Amino acid sequence: MNGPGPDVLVLGNLQGNTWSLNIAAGAECVVDTNGSINAGPMSNFWGPGTLTILFEGSVSCNMSGSDMNIGNDLVINNHGSFSINGITLCYLAGSSTTIHNYNNFSVDGEFDFLVYAPGPEFINHPSGTFTKDGTDE
Repeated sequence: MNGPGPDVLVLGNLQGNTWSLNIAAGAECVVDTNGSINAGPMSNFWGPGTLTILFEGSVSCNMSGSDMNIGNDLVINNHGSFSINGITLCYLAGSSTTIHNYNNFSVDGEFDFLVYAPGPEFINHPSGTFTKDGTDE
């Protein structure tokens, strides 16, 4: 599945606990306006494809103290809302894993990005807001 347009289009709600969203090379998963992904503890996001969150779309990761991985060269384009709550570490892995934030990206609780290998990036574009609440500021 990597023809024209998104390969997976989230119009409603996609929920999961202890799961991984694996997006293949050349594939794109789009969280549409008013669509949402809710990830629970021990959930991960893997590439090397692209995850795009459109304006008013959202991704919420409620990790309940578990770590989280974003990697394998995944590209995240956040034009909506991306929030991570209740984790200790968020591992960014892969030589070209990149998070582009154009809107709202928030983390809450004891939170640290841990970067594996040179290459992974978090880019907060001029229109983007990064908010950190909680302990370990």
